[in-house]
Amino acid sequence: MIYVIQRELPHYRIPFFLELSKLADIKVLYCKSSFDTANTKVAGRYQDACKDDIFHRVKGLFPTLNPYVSYLCTTWLIIKDRPSIIIHEMSLSIINVYFIPLIAKLLNIKLIWWGHGYNRFDKTGNLILKRKLRILLHRSSKASIVYSQKGKLFLTEFGIDPKKIFVAWNTTDTKEFERCSLLNIPALSKEIKNPEGNREISFVYIARLIKEKKPLFVAELFLRLAVKYSRCKFHIIGSGPEENYLNRLLASRRYENIYFHGAITDTRIIATILSSCDAMISPGYLGLNIIDALANGIPVIAVKDGISGVFHSPEIEYIENEEAFIDAGDLSLDAFESCCSSLIENRDKLERAKLSAQNCFKKISMTKMLSGFKCAIEYVT
Repeated sequence: MIYVIQRELPHYRIPFFLELSKLADIKVLYCKSSFDTANTKVAGRYQDACKDDIFHRVKGLFPTLNPYVSYLCTTWLIIKDRPSIIIHEMSLSIINVYFIPLIAKLLNIKLIWWGHGYNRFDKTGNLILKRKLRILLHRSSKASIVYSQKGKLFLTEFGIDPKKIFVAWNTTDTKEFERCSLLNIPALSKEIKNPEGNREISFVYIARLIKEKKPLFVAELFLRLAVKYSRCKFHIIGSGPEENYLNRLLASRRYENIYFHGAITDTRIIATILSSCDAMISPGYLGLNIIDALANGIPVIAVKDGISGVFHSPEIEYIENEEAFIDAGDLSLDAFESCCSSLIENRDKLERAKLSAQNCFKKISMTKMLSGFKCAIEYVT
């Protein structure tokens, strides 16, 4: 038996665990799920999947106002079941990571850490204490699974044996996007598709509506572009703490070509919207929304890693040296407006970027992520 322990079970991770369960005897322990507040139809689909014996929800304690600082009530289950391997989310905000190495040692359980390998804010080298703590914990495990090659290089530079570090390239269920690419959702078609003969392009923003993702910046940008290019369409997908501010901003200046869809967890609907668009805007840090863009053959407009305090997640490695990544230059409305205008007015550049996005997507698969996990499990057994 292998325990996979993480704080939150995102809806997009369920297909991965179901595939992993075909390769190993796993049980996934979690205390939160991202589909709890999804619409009834979609939530029901994921909740049905979670009825599988491999998923087990545990109690979680959140002792501070910070929603990430948490304690997962897994200790008794570990003592009772004595799994042979524990694959545990590596996050310094999960209290369990500080004592799970000791429990694993006492019970002769092989511990594998799973995560980025580094804190994306640590790219500046300023988080010295957290870095030392992270390295110390990685030394305590039998192996580490990281999301990217840079995560492996980071740990190797600080003395972690590269033989015990395995790269499981982070992704979602790309096959689901492929299955959805030709679908048509009638209820959305009229709203999102450009009229016949309209050669203007569409932009999309998809992310959690949190300050770090800069949704209000995107709203201001779209409002600017909507005035300048009345035949373009602009889509915003997501929910979060900034949602009320976003709604008020958009309501203050109504434009028929700006659409705020709210949260969408149904891949079919996401694919329908994104496949009608030509580029994704992301002034905040990039993560798995890169996969959403590439899966639908569209490039990403963003700033380079480290610009104006924006530090991207490991998924940036898929596109950072490709034409699918369009550098806005700096984090200003003028820079992003200029970048979008250049795509509208230079279709050759846009088409090259879209072709690059399609080629980048060909290199991404859940198989590679599964391979990283499989190799780590085989290494410790």
